[in-house]
Amino acid sequence: MIIFQQIIGDSVLFLNPLVAYTSFYSKQGKDLTILCRPIIKKFWDSTADLPKDLNVEVIDFTRLFNDFRYFKEIVKQYRHYADTIIAPGSTLSSDLLSTVLCARHKIGMIGHKKTNWPFHIALFQKLAFTEIVMPEKEMMMIQRHRLLLNYLGCKDYQGKISKLKVFPSIVSGYYCVICPGSSLQVKCWPVERYAEICDWLIGTYGIDVYLCGGKEEKKVAVQMMSLIKFRSKVINRVGDTTFEEWISLIQHSLIVLGNDSGSLHIAAASNKKSVCVAGVYDKYQFFPYKVDALDDGQVLPSTLYVDMNCEYCKSRGYFHGYGNKECQHEIGKGNCALCVSAISVNSVKKVIKNMLS
Repeated sequence: MIIFQQIIGDSVLFLNPLVAYTSFYSKQGKDLTILCRPIIKKFWDSTADLPKDLNVEVIDFTRLFNDFRYFKEIVKQYRHYADTIIAPGSTLSSDLLSTVLCARHKIGMIGHKKTNWPFHIALFQKLAFTEIVMPEKEMMMIQRHRLLLNYLGCKDYQGKISKLKVFPSIVSGYYCVICPGSSLQVKCWPVERYAEICDWLIGTYGIDVYLCGGKEEKKVAVQMMSLIKFRSKVINRVGDTTFEEWISLIQHSLIVLGNDSGSLHIAAASNKKSVCVAGVYDKYQFFPYKVDALDDGQVLPSTLYVDMNCEYCKSRGYFHGYGNKECQHEIGKGNCALCVSAISVNSVKKVIKNMLS
């Protein structure tokens, strides 16, 4: 049983490993079940070709902490469900669930070092697993999944970019996609800079710009729209698309620009040129992309980041900004991390210009 307490961007990266897990264990005569969020199952059902013999079940991981009755129901249902539990990414929810379930083997992939603080998170990580796999700190998540699969015995697996279904275009003409939001505000490049890039794209190339993202990112998109001069050339679809429409807009665009978010992973899985504005709080874990091999037509996202002395803060202290009081202060005010803020508009323009030319 795989405990996958992750979000949409992670689920895109996990598609290839999931196929490998299913094939590997089915050859041993074992059934494979993955526990994931309801939104992840819905996303996979709409956009990916999952193995037919994979059992996908959903859990509301947030309720595990907020509803004790629900917690007991889940524990009762899965306590003796599996002989082996695999957590391909250590989080408090996955560690808690693994701790209370009974299995002979509990294998977890944690970060490149064990968590020592906060104490309760460090404790659950220690109790959760009988075996842990620790990647090198410069291994990207695609390579980390390969490391875990190799450890489990799937020796031939290579870390490659996943693939999504291809959807027909829903708009006409040439356009770029900008994704100004993310799952966390700490990852979001200042919205006024995205507005400046947007006006530059329209004024320089005369193309339309589509804004994409999830429903929780609507506020960021509204703020960005208020700052744009050429609003008639900008179409705001943030939180206003199906999964299929979201992916179609990305797949048929000239270029995709955004933060460390699901949209940029979708762009990579769609063989689309993209530019990611990324911090170095967990450098290399998600961006820049590093893979073992590329298939024909696949391109890696171009990642803009600024090296800082406080990089890997999230790996060292579990939270963004650990060890940097100035950065913690900015994050506390609802701003992005200092390493994200350090990326200039001109550096982004330069990369986009090279791509479009």
